[in-house]
Order: sequence, then C-alpha cells, then structure tokens
Amino acid sequence: EEIALEGTAWTDGPRGRALLGTGGASGGVIPRPVQDDFTIALWVRADEEGQGGNRDLRWFRGTGLVDGEVPGIVPDFGLSIVGRHVCVGVGEPETFIHSSAPLTPGEWHHVAFTRHRESGRIEIWLDGARVAEGRGGTQSLTAPEVLRIGRMQPGYGSLVGGLDDLRIYERVLSAEEIVDLAIGGG
Repeated sequence: EEIALEGTAWTDGPRGRALLGTGGASGGVIPRPVQDDFTIALWVRADEEGQGGNRDLRWFRGTGLVDGEVPGIVPDFGLSIVGRHVCVGVGEPETFIHSSAPLTPGEWHHVAFTRHRESGRIEIWLDGARVAEGRGGTQSLTAPEVLRIGRMQPGYGSLVGGLDDLRIYERVLSAEEIVDLAIGGG
C-alpha cells in the first residue's frame, strides 16, 4: 500500500518509483503495523551521511529510515543511518546493533531488520548478508502508535537520498527469503 508522504519528491529506485528524501520535514507516517516478530526490509541510497557521526551508533541518534523512537526507556524500535552505518535498536532494555561495513555513498543497498520476540534476537542484514545481531527484551514493542518513514520522530534527522520497496512483515523472514529480496527475486 502507498504511504502518504510530506515534502518529498520521487526518483528512480531499484524497484521502480522511490521516495527521494530531501531532508527537512520530508517523509511519511504510518500506523505501527508490528510489535512482536517482524522483518522490515527496504532499499536505501544515502546521498549524505546520517546524523550522529560514526561514534555513537545508537539508532535514535541517526537519520531515520523507519523510526518508532519514544523518549525514555520504553518498548520501541527503529532503523536508521548513523554516519555511514545502518543501526537498529529496541527499547526496554535498550539494545542497539549496527553494521560494521559502511554504506557506499550514492549507491543502493538492501537492508533488513529482523526481530524475534520469544528470544529477543534482533539482526541487521545488508545486501543479503547478516552483518550484526544482538538480544533485546522479549516483550511486545508497543510504542509508539505510528512509525516515521524516511525520518526520525519530529525534530530529528530526515533522509537525504532514496528509499524504495519498503516491506514490513509480521514474521521473521528466513535467510533465503532475505537473500531473495536483496538479489532481486522478491
């Protein structure tokens, strides 16, 4: 389904029409569709470094891709770019992981963020390879009611670059499914 977007333009992406984030207030808002097991997958092209530099690689310090940040230690989650790294995190307890390899400026990369509730396991996949994993809490991630797409919650970083083919699944995709999305099988 299409996402209602504010202050954005469109560009060509690897899967067709892609959001062209221009910074500022560009991006969109959707009702939070997941809280337990999930996979968030998308294509991203970062034309500028994400907020936060390369030292403090916590997702809420970055430039938002899919953000559900709520101030304080609450059951939230998000996916962002900090410096040139893909970062994800969950709250309660706050758990953050990041890609070790940086994104190549101006190139499209496939990113997937998985969360398995029963084990608390979170993972980052970059271009079809698992690049980071960690363990967070096992509760439902029920905050907030909406997710920001292409930006952080109001007042924070917005993507300068492209975002294409955002998919949110109510389950953890298998390695084969994530690789298939990354290499173009879909």
